[in-house]
Amino acid sequence: MSAGLDPRLLARAREVVADTTGFRDDAIAQEAVERVLRAELARGRVPTEVLSELQQLGSPLAYTLVRAVLVGETYFFRQPEHFRYITQEGIPTALRHGAMHLRGWSAGCATGEETYSLAACLLACAPAGMPVEVVGTDLHEASLEAARRGTYGAWSRRESAPALHPVYELLNGRQVSILPEVRKVTRFAPANLLAPLPERYGQFDFILCRNVLTYFSASARDAEKY
Repeated sequence: MSAGLDPRLLARAREVVADTTGFRDDAIAQEAVERVLRAELARGRVPTEVLSELQQLGSPLAYTLVRAVLVGETYFFRQPEHFRYITQEGIPTALRHGAMHLRGWSAGCATGEETYSLAACLLACAPAGMPVEVVGTDLHEASLEAARRGTYGAWSRRESAPALHPVYELLNGRQVSILPEVRKVTRFAPANLLAPLPERYGQFDFILCRNVLTYFSASARDAEKY
């Protein structure tokens, strides 16, 4: 499939993705990278022009490449055993240690299903009146916008992941909408896991970072300070 593409262009595009995301090389989908590059060339751009733009990590093309390779697979209460553990072990432990609130962070949240699931879990188990807050972060702003809308179809609800706690209500025959009480305690923000989360976000009792670090290179994992 890479026939006809300048090898230097391919190599630099993969470097941009790796430098921005921390993904190891074999976790970067070659098809996605090539699709973006071919689209740029089909617009009439020459390889040297595309290569020049790729020298800038924050360029629009770099953002398009990163967006193309990000893995957005998520759904409500994915891997329910983790949420059961939070309910049965995590929250009771936090309360025994004198927690005055319950705060969670869903890192690499994609379109927000996991973030809302965590918020619903904490709300259902928190003592009456205890503040609950959950933050979802991701590199992809379009995914964050989808998360903020809080409207989902059947793909976000799987039989393999039962609805352990109230999180959404039926909107119409095909879609659901996040419950107001769950939406109220949940917010979303852009963040790159290669950099420390700003101090203004404070500390968290629970951090979900599933299926994110598995894509990281060894050097990116070792550099994490969370």
